[in-house]
Amino acid sequence: MRKTIFFGPQLAEQFKQAFAEGGASVEFIRAAAFGSDGHRLFSQAGIPVWSGLVDGFLKRQGLVMRATPLPPLPRPALAAPTALSANGRNAFETYLMSPPHKAFALSRDGHFGWQSGQRTTELASGGAHKFCRQSAKICEVVFVDDAPILKSN
Repeated sequence: MRKTIFFGPQLAEQFKQAFAEGGASVEFIRAAAFGSDGHRLFSQAGIPVWSGLVDGFLKRQGLVMRATPLPPLPRPALAAPTALSANGRNAFETYLMSPPHKAFALSRDGHFGWQSGQRTTELASGGAHKFCRQSAKICEVVFVDDAPILKSN
């Protein structure tokens, strides 16, 4: 299985340098690895890891903290496709709690792929379809954002 790399530590360091050279006050935190994709640090599961870092930064900026955190968004009321295995159902739960724009693709035999955090639903659908096609020949997008895709007859 191929691993998708958005950008590595070297590019993050270049971003930091560019901000500093532009006159910005920079506080760079190299967070520890979080699962197989560091970008998932900012998912629902990563909140306990990053919230302390963000809270400290906001406090140093003189911003007032809320007395209690906002509650998490409710889980969308969508059932997992029946063709999914236990692993697929777990992935579907993660998909549901992921940010828009997102899409979930499925094959008849339960292979799946999904993508979230895209600029458009078209990009999310294309990414989900591509990831599903890594394991199956025929896949179709079955959910976009928090809505099922209805087939036309």
